[in-house]
Formats: sequence, structure tokens, C-alpha cells
Amino acid sequence: TVGNLLFFFFFGATTGFAASGWLADRLGAARVAFGGATLLVICLIGLALRPPLALIGLINLLYGASAATSIVLLPQVRRLFPIGLTGRAVSAANLLAFSGIFVTQWAMGAMINRFGKDAAGHYPPQAYTVTLLVAAFITAATLIGYWPILKKSSA
Repeated sequence: TVGNLLFFFFFGATTGFAASGWLADRLGAARVAFGGATLLVICLIGLALRPPLALIGLINLLYGASAATSIVLLPQVRRLFPIGLTGRAVSAANLLAFSGIFVTQWAMGAMINRFGKDAAGHYPPQAYTVTLLVAAFITAATLIGYWPILKKSSA
């Protein structure tokens, strides 16, 4: 069951990567990134609410697709910096993205670990709920910071 649910996430991610460029050409990279991150927040909240098993596959599919839209940020970084700084800016964005992924995974694991395991060696469901809601909150806060870029790109 877990493998099948993970399949939905990875299928969504593959589809999201494939569709992101096409969508960015039609809607703009900023709109795709903003929309993808907004959908990501919705998916995190949806998973935190511990939905029925029948919905987790769909949420995972949308979660994977929305997470993949972040790929459009790299060409956007290229446009935000002068041509002489393009290489450094894109390299820094790539480094920060991979570093952010590492720190996020570590922090989420540390948060879950703070709840401790029960007698059977399992973490309580509340640990995952709190961790997913914190991730949703941080992502939503990031969207607020991204808003001026979205408005500038949409003008």
C-alpha cells in the first residue's frame, strides 16, 4: 500500500516536471511557481488532516506535481540578475535549493523525533500532523515573500 501511494507522488512529480515548462511558456514562470507552491500548501494541510486512505493517492499525485513546479525558478533567477551575474546567481539558487531540501528533511525528521516513539516503536500521528502544518506555514510565508516577484513578473 505504501509503495502504491508513493507511486502517485512520483508519477505526479514526473508529470509536474514535464508540464512545468509548457505551463511557464503560457502562464509565466512566476505564476507557475506561485500556483505550484500554493497547491503544495493545500496538499500539506490535506495530509496533515489525515484523510481517508482513498484520498491519499490523489493528494500525493497533486503534491508531487506541485513540488515539481519549482523547477521553473531557475530560469526566473536568470532573468532577475544582470547577465554578468547569471552563472553565479543560478549556481547559488541551485546550491540553496539542494541545501534547503537537506535542511527541510532533517528539520522535519527532528520535529517528528521530538514526539518520541510509543511502546511499539512508532511515532504518534500528531507528530506528522504538526510537522506537516509547520511545513505548510513556512511555505505559505515564503509565498508572501515571493508575491512582489509575482506581481513584477505579471505586469
